[in-house]
Amino acid sequence: AVVNFSQRESAEKAPNELLMKLARTTPYYKRNRAHICSFWVKGECKRGEECPYRHEMPTDPNDPLANQNIKDRYYGVDDPVAEKLLKRAADMPKLTPPADKTITTVYAGGLDSGCL
Repeated sequence: AVVNFSQRESAEKAPNELLMKLARTTPYYKRNRAHICSFWVKGECKRGEECPYRHEMPTDPNDPLANQNIKDRYYGVDDPVAEKLLKRAADMPKLTPPADKTITTVYAGGLDSGCL
């Protein structure tokens, strides 16, 4: 294919649409983010959208998820996320077998055709 030099040059300078979609629009590092608005936390911020500070509640320092370490999570050592999931699974209701050993069927009702 014959390509005019000026067309090729302008195509190289034009931003790639896919790359523009993938580009990060928010700060990557949490330390570079704006501080939390102390007035908003108290419910007293009058600036609204014009406020240069973040409007979100601070994390509870007593929450074990606030101090999680990525290496601990990877190796499964002192993992607060896993502990939270396991605790939630333990708190779920359990199925108990019937006392009568002659009952050998299970009724599952309220299922739509997508479950079968």
